[in-house]
Amino acid sequence: MKSASLSPAPVTTGFEGADLNRLFSHLLKTTVGVALIYSAVSMLTIGVWAMVLGPLLIAAAGLACLRLQRAGRQYFAMSLFIWAVWCVVALQSAVRGGGLNPILNVNVVLVLLAGWLVGMRQAVWVCVMSAAWLVVLTGVQVFAWWHPSAVQGAWQLLVAQLGVLIGGFLAFRLVLKAYQGHVDKIQALNQALAEKVQALSDQGHAMLLSERRVRQILQASPLPITVAEFDSGVCLEVNPAWERAFQRQRGDVLGKTPVELGFWKDEAHRETFKQRFAGTQRLSGLEVTFHLPDGVERTFDLSSERFKYGELDCVMTISMDVTERKHLQLQLQELNATLEQRVMERTSALDDANRNLRATMGSLQRAQDELIGVEKLASLGSLVAGVAHELNTPLGNALITASALQEMTASATEEAAAGTMKKSTFMRLLQNLHDGAQLTRKSLERAAELISSFKQVAVDQESERRREFDVQQTVHEIIETLKPSFKHEEVRILLDLPEGLVMDSFPGPLGQVVINLVSNAQIHGLNGRNDGRITLRAVGSDDGKTLTLTVSDNGRGIAPEHLGQVFDPFFTTRLGQGGSGLGLAVSHRIVTRILGGRIKVSSVPGEGAVFEITLPRVAPQVVN
Repeated sequence: MKSASLSPAPVTTGFEGADLNRLFSHLLKTTVGVALIYSAVSMLTIGVWAMVLGPLLIAAAGLACLRLQRAGRQYFAMSLFIWAVWCVVALQSAVRGGGLNPILNVNVVLVLLAGWLVGMRQAVWVCVMSAAWLVVLTGVQVFAWWHPSAVQGAWQLLVAQLGVLIGGFLAFRLVLKAYQGHVDKIQALNQALAEKVQALSDQGHAMLLSERRVRQILQASPLPITVAEFDSGVCLEVNPAWERAFQRQRGDVLGKTPVELGFWKDEAHRETFKQRFAGTQRLSGLEVTFHLPDGVERTFDLSSERFKYGELDCVMTISMDVTERKHLQLQLQELNATLEQRVMERTSALDDANRNLRATMGSLQRAQDELIGVEKLASLGSLVAGVAHELNTPLGNALITASALQEMTASATEEAAAGTMKKSTFMRLLQNLHDGAQLTRKSLERAAELISSFKQVAVDQESERRREFDVQQTVHEIIETLKPSFKHEEVRILLDLPEGLVMDSFPGPLGQVVINLVSNAQIHGLNGRNDGRITLRAVGSDDGKTLTLTVSDNGRGIAPEHLGQVFDPFFTTRLGQGGSGLGLAVSHRIVTRILGGRIKVSSVPGEGAVFEITLPRVAPQVVN
């Protein structure tokens, strides 16, 4: 038994301590209960004390282990329980039955419990000791060294066998339950890990897209920009404007310090630059003269911003060439004697220029307002033409049906007057009248529905009056008036608008924005596609104060260089092809100045565009 001495090995592998202790405590209580019940049944049915000695010892060992577990000595309690039960099994088999005692089957359960509770090493020792004990019992009986009492009677064998089977089953059930719980936890952890990995992947993709956009902005900037490490000054990135201004190639400066490049005389001068950042993250208005490779001295006004890029402490510097400005300042100082006269002359010229500019701005503003009005009227006119074309079908059907009914009633009247009308003819007339009236009613209901939708949209667009309205109903009416213009297009319009989303705002301007965005998607994004899809979706905020309306399509998208210009007046990619460049500009003006909200656009070329409008549920009284 010395080989199975307690060691500071971990209690188990794969289970959490709290769960293992709880299951072990349940095992001890179950074992004590089964042992006591077995003892009571054995005494009542057989009445032999030798048969209950082992179960009573097991129950005593279980109670002792429970006390050890409550004292915090879990590993010792587990090992003691395993070996105490083994010793009881060995003692019981030595006293009764020898190698034929059914209690020896408990050793199989003990091997399983040892592997689960105290590790593989002790499980191996239990297995080895059990095999050795079987060899000893067999040798004792074969060589007649010891004569254990025989197990007599079928009832004794039945009770012993049932006790072993029930105890083994309960122990196996606990182990299986524990492993099943462990598997469930592993699956839950795997699911959580997969979600974490996906979230990190999405975050990495978003960061990569953000870096790409920042790099595009950096490359497109007309001002020279450089990014360097703050402490060492090692250059990390420059843009094309910087290469042109400082007459150096990007590959020649990356990884080098400004002292090595000759921009600073020595490290002391650069330390002066670093000290300017004491207590602040931003530096502006620092004029520095650099010697360029062509031998010319140029003066630059430096504006720097200190920031963290990952774990790097970086500084971004924008350099503005102010050499000409400095020369002008010198000239102004030299001409100081005539400054007053020059100021008066230039002031007069500036006043004239300002007056002309104000007049021009006024004319441009009036022209823009007129063009916006024309754009709105053109949109309304397009709706009128579409609705009128759509009304032709139901009204034409009603007219044809009414004419047919008139002819049938005239013929029936003649037959009735002549007294030649048959009952079958009369019944056929009634059926035709019923069918014609039903067809006429359906046609007129369709026409009335179109007229009602158009009337509400037209009144809202024309009046710009404020009222409470349901967003779902208003947008649905607007889309109904637009459907005729999509009749010959392979374009689907999908609406995802919740019920009960009410606004106190201006339905007419909102309708104008929806019309402009849907028409823009049709003309610019989905033109020439046979699988076009436009989706309108509205979502209210949690606080109930705002809502977000998105208009998205699966078209060709917007080029990155055009995203910053789409709301500029007269900007269009279809100049001369029906595009005025005012649709999105009008939409931006309506959203920001009338509805009191904001609008933004995002797009990935080839995947469509998304216009997101955020509006207050209650429009402001005055929007500047």
